[in-house]
Amino acid sequence: MSALTLRNVPDDLHEKLRRRAGVNGRSLNAEAIACLRAAIGPEKVDVAALLVRARESRGRVKGRVTDRLLAELTEAGRP
Repeated sequence: MSALTLRNVPDDLHEKLRRRAGVNGRSLNAEAIACLRAAIGPEKVDVAALLVRARESRGRVKGRVTDRLLAELTEAGRP
């Protein structure tokens, strides 16, 4: 992993980042990385891998969560 040093960070910006890190339960460094990631934009999502992980997670839920049940619950929440 690479390192990055920021210089001449204004005091008010440093304080806002420090407070935001506390709210999010992250270190100052982790918060700065999160902000940079958000500013640059999301990475391309591997949809197939995401669906595999979702199906694996679904299998760990007590009872059966089916596509039909999810569709019914989704529709029930809409006017």
